[in-house]
Amino acid sequence: MTDFLTYKFQTKIRKDSTTATLATFLKQKDGELSEREMVQWAIQAFWLPLAMKESGSYTQEEINRYGLAAIQRLQHQITYLCLVLNLELPSFSVLSASNVTEFDTPLPREKYLKSQAVKKTTTSAREPSEEVYASEEDEMCEEDSLDYSRKIALSTDTNPFENLE
Repeated sequence: MTDFLTYKFQTKIRKDSTTATLATFLKQKDGELSEREMVQWAIQAFWLPLAMKESGSYTQEEINRYGLAAIQRLQHQITYLCLVLNLELPSFSVLSASNVTEFDTPLPREKYLKSQAVKKTTTSAREPSEEVYASEEDEMCEEDSLDYSRKIALSTDTNPFENLE
């Protein structure tokens, strides 16, 4: 018999906030993905590889595989957002900390400082004007089709975490 962990998340949010808009969107979304799937996929892409690393229960190879799957999921979402919102696909250098709007809940200060230290050591070797492109994103934009990107970004058949178990 398989053991299950029940994880519930509940929060109180202001009705006039963007977070309330997000909660309403997730609850009312009729489409290919359920609310539960959208939340799980977002959390997995954003936090799963870090949770695996911090737990100490996984090999570096497993962490790397899940890390690459998370990056793939995030790249697909970036492409999907660009197509739906009619935005130009940015290079990763455009997504620097100075250009990103702060959210209501930033990282805890200790983890933020650690990430800044890592960021400084990893980016100091590059020139500030150097642009880094994700080749997979470029290929996906060549399709120039919202349906194609929606299929890649939202299809349950392309969940990069499903086949890693």
